[in-house]
Amino acid sequence: EAKRVKRHKGEINKTTQPYLAARHRFKIAWFYEMVRDAKMALKNYEQAYAHLQCVTEDMYSVLEVRTVAELIHDRILQIQLWWERDFKGAFDFFHEHIRWYKRMGM
Repeated sequence: EAKRVKRHKGEINKTTQPYLAARHRFKIAWFYEMVRDAKMALKNYEQAYAHLQCVTEDMYSVLEVRTVAELIHDRILQIQLWWERDFKGAFDFFHEHIRWYKRMGM
């Protein structure tokens, strides 16, 4: 299943479809998380979060973007806190996440 998902990576245009790219990265990260590869899971979750920050309000519902951002944010914090014990990184990411929400008016 993971290989099938990874094959679609080239079909996604990251500039015109950032939300789809974020969802794709989220799914790949989830697969890495299931095989307990924390580094690759964290890398893909962070890329998904970065793609999500490129989504404008006129592309998708703010509530939908907010919900996906919360899911990704939760997974990143879980990996940083429980698997890597990176408390400073988790704390910094949490504050970055809150600042992004305030800027977007969400």
